[in-house]
Amino acid sequence: MAVTNYYKTIGKRWEVKTLPKKMGRPFSENPKSMRVDVRLTKEEMEKLDKYCAKMNVTRPQGLRNGIKELEKR
Repeated sequence: MAVTNYYKTIGKRWEVKTLPKKMGRPFSENPKSMRVDVRLTKEEMEKLDKYCAKMNVTRPQGLRNGIKELEKR
């Protein structure tokens, strides 16, 4: 993120001032910008919830973990 400069007059001369960086959440190196909708059966959802409870992760993280397991095979 570029810092914007602005000029301020002081008497007869100009002075360059630098604006401070904006506060907020830092940018991610690998943002999760892709979205997927999935329809699951009741049994599949129960298996996912059981796994997520056991591993103490959220549903999306549980699905990401499953995708990583597929890469290992």
